[in-house]
Amino acid sequence: MKTTDKLTMDERFSVLNIEVKTQSSTHQINLGDDLLIEPEHLNDAFIEQPAKFAYWSTVALQAKSLVDKKKLEVDKQEDYLKKNLIGELDGEVRKELELNGEKITEAKVTNGIYTHERYQEEQAKYYQLKEELLELQNKFAILDMAKESMNQRKDMLISLGAQLRMEGNNADLTIKAEAAKKVIGANKRTAIKSK
Repeated sequence: MKTTDKLTMDERFSVLNIEVKTQSSTHQINLGDDLLIEPEHLNDAFIEQPAKFAYWSTVALQAKSLVDKKKLEVDKQEDYLKKNLIGELDGEVRKELELNGEKITEAKVTNGIYTHERYQEEQAKYYQLKEELLELQNKFAILDMAKESMNQRKDMLISLGAQLRMEGNNADLTIKAEAAKKVIGANKRTAIKSK
């Protein structure tokens, strides 16, 4: 598709197909469906709003919890690499250099640690955890945006409700004004006839 082509409404809203992962399940949900306010079903929209906001707030909170848990895993793995494994491998590398009759230097020990198979495996786990964390952070950001979209929907419903009340009051005033004109007109005609 060329960049100058106009996107259809369906194409624009396809970005709102969101994977929602809760603590118990994973679902594909179209946020656009929940954001939709149909004028002919406005009362239903008012009634459903709290439940929709509660749902999106809950899934955003659960996504945040998954991010926090993964951050903890990343931190633990990083600590293990820096504080434990390097210390363990330092001794092993020094023994290996000594057994091979090589001169032990800090540079050789450091290189031996970073190229050691165990270090490479644990570092690969660390990077995998970081990738998983980034994915969870992305999903959380999307779900947090969905929650905020429900706030926007609430604000729109408030505006629509105020507008409808205003239009209703104006309609009542218009009807009352027309009735008052008729009464005044009838009174004027009666007053003229009685003269």
